[in-house]
Amino acid sequence: MAGDGIHDLVLAAERAGTPFSVAGAWGTAHGVVCRSAPARRRGAAVASPVNVLLAPPWPGLEDADAARRLDDAVTVGLMRAGAAVLRVRALDLAPDAGAEGYVDAVADLATAPGDAPARAMAGSWLAGTAVALASGRLPGLAFLVLASAPAAEVMTRRTPEDEDDPRWERSPTLRLADALAAQSPLEAVTVHPRPVLLVNGAVDTVLPAAHLESWRAALDATQQRVEAVEVAFADAFMRAVSERGALEADAGWDPAVIAAEAIERWTRDAFTSAAQARRGR
Repeated sequence: MAGDGIHDLVLAAERAGTPFSVAGAWGTAHGVVCRSAPARRRGAAVASPVNVLLAPPWPGLEDADAARRLDDAVTVGLMRAGAAVLRVRALDLAPDAGAEGYVDAVADLATAPGDAPARAMAGSWLAGTAVALASGRLPGLAFLVLASAPAAEVMTRRTPEDEDDPRWERSPTLRLADALAAQSPLEAVTVHPRPVLLVNGAVDTVLPAAHLESWRAALDATQQRVEAVEVAFADAFMRAVSERGALEADAGWDPAVIAAEAIERWTRDAFTSAAQARRGR
């Protein structure tokens, strides 16, 4: 299954999905609940899928097209594990919403759609950072999946050499990261105990290992279950990278597929563990 195949699966799931809309002081969001076709065994009942919110990206970031690969990989991995993925097609933030309103939107989207709110959350790139922040408000979530999510406190750390660089003001990504860092996502992600999966490309200068280690260290310090998966020869957006560090358009393999498989395996285990915990009560 190539990366285009992953995107085709997502498009098919969106076309067959159930639409939803959510509104708040932060603005409006419209999306669709994506489900895989359930595997039926003769005479066996099919369990209802668990809803997982895939947090929407902040509109207008520079890497929006590349980040779609991450969202597609996360969606397919979750669906194949048996989840129903709440995927937002349009996020219209109010003019004064700001980064706090963005996090409000992510939290509302996890609790508001229909009669079955999300039992878990996932997010890629800076949407993953917003998931970490929103998760601190939602004690009932079963797990989190953060795919190439920057630790905003690390991304916005200036040095004497670059503190006057105009990119801090020019880049929508860095401006958003600055605003998210002020809300302390590395602290928020530890507020409630739950399993967390971190998925990163192993070769990237924008999102180096310091981000992954910061998430892991914060969660380890509070004795939470955290697993980190690094996809070799992949950048932050799950694009194939050569040994020399250049993007490979025809690599013959797709890191997004590897990421989807890792998310599927981990999520199946998370569902099993959650079911066993419920039976043990």
